Amino acid sequence: MTEEVTDLRSLVAERQSKLIPFMKKQLRINKLTLTECTDIQAEASKIDAENPQQSFELLKRIVRTGVPIAAEFTDDDFGVFPMDDLNKLSDEVLKYGGMDPNRK
Repeated sequence: MTEEVTDLRSLVAERQSKLIPFMKKQLRINKLTLTECTDIQAEASKIDAENPQQSFELLKRIVRTGVPIAAEFTDDDFGVFPMDDLNKLSDEVLKYGGMDPNRK
């Protein structure tokens, strides 16, 4: 049985996370906060079809935000991973945060 919460503010510092499969290993992702979700949505709304680099920047931001061990990744660090795996990872972070990764 879990303890009843009597002060919702006490949960502010709590970070929910879970393990997901990534490249045949287990990787921990964090549940995005409301602020993180709205920041990502704002950045996604600025993506221009004629500038694919913006999509890559958003993908890196999602992974840096939702994957604790990738928070300090450089662009070069991202460059060594397969694009498909990074896309799947980004989608998992968004889904866990309550966002639909396929929503335009």
